[in-house]
Amino acid sequence: MGVERSSFFYIKNVYLKLKYIVNVLFILANLINCLTTVLFSGLKYKTLVYTISEGKKRKLDLYLPDNHDEPSPIIIYFHGGGWMSGGKKIIEPGVLQQVKRGYAVVSVSYSFSPWKKWPTQAYEMKAAVRWLRANAQKYNLDSEKILVWGVSAGAHLVNVLGCSNASEKLEGNLEPKDISSEVQGVISWYGFSDFSQMGKNGFIAFLTNIATSLLVGERIKKNTEKTKDANPINYINQKTPPFFIMHGAKDTIVNIHQSELLHAALQQQGIQSTYTRIPNYYHADVRFNQDVHIKKIETFMDNIAFVKKEKLVSTK
Repeated sequence: MGVERSSFFYIKNVYLKLKYIVNVLFILANLINCLTTVLFSGLKYKTLVYTISEGKKRKLDLYLPDNHDEPSPIIIYFHGGGWMSGGKKIIEPGVLQQVKRGYAVVSVSYSFSPWKKWPTQAYEMKAAVRWLRANAQKYNLDSEKILVWGVSAGAHLVNVLGCSNASEKLEGNLEPKDISSEVQGVISWYGFSDFSQMGKNGFIAFLTNIATSLLVGERIKKNTEKTKDANPINYINQKTPPFFIMHGAKDTIVNIHQSELLHAALQQQGIQSTYTRIPNYYHADVRFNQDVHIKKIETFMDNIAFVKKEKLVSTK
């Protein structure tokens, strides 16, 4: 009996390791796909400084559509990489193709966690929104139609950005100030919503725990207050915009339970939330960019971007 039990756990352990390795391969494949898409897209962009954060210039890449007679709605994209790697040149194909549909796509750089801890990243992403709104006329952008799209760690950032609409707690003091950082819609792919519940459903991800702890500056289970401050789910309010959430059930990096928690919390507060659970997809699965998924996201975005909005006011 003991031998059988030992064999069972050995096989289970091997299976979990293989599943994790497969997921890493999917991540690498998607990374290559993102880089080659940007490299061969033929799209022109402007690299611009959106703020100075602790003495360092923070930059964004602005892709403008060719047909730019009318102000373009904006998609702000935040890359993944565990808050410690990646870059603004790594853009999902499904995001970049929106330039040809009339959207301005903005890919944002932000501080990495080994050097800067939370909430530095929150201050920067809100500064990016404020900068785009402040410079909307200069680049012919529609400052009232701003959507944010993030993957993995970047999804955590857009989750926070959307959930904390109209909340001054994470505004920070970065320039430009006294401008609204509100967004009108959020697309979240396999992101975090509550670090304190990452271990639910028997989910164990040693490297993910290290990454999240590095972001907050302490072990997430040790300092509950710092962890709470980084959880998007804690900021949901009546100004939180509609969400479109996607997550793969085979994700070995970010438990799908994180997106389920977010979706449920949004609905509980009466916030519009569309959630798609994809049974056989891994973390950073290249198949997220298939037309069957992107078309649904485009419908979600178009319903926001091409409906007249009331003029936003300052959050200050």
